[in-house]
Amino acid sequence: MTESELALIKKIGLPQKITCQELGISDVALRCRLHRLIIKYGVENKTALAIKAIKSGTLRAEDFEIRDW
Repeated sequence: MTESELALIKKIGLPQKITCQELGISDVALRCRLHRLIIKYGVENKTALAIKAIKSGTLRAEDFEIRDW
């Protein structure tokens, strides 16, 4: 996984609006990027994408951005 892919995957748990603001992309661009990653890595959804990154050892659960609201 590339650095830009990992940056996006780490933000999967955040609301889309916040992810878009932090990455400087539109909502449509975010959905497109997620869709491409889901297809590329052969998973069904963004949760499965995050799990695949953890299981492969690429990311740890602690790497994901989680915020207290």
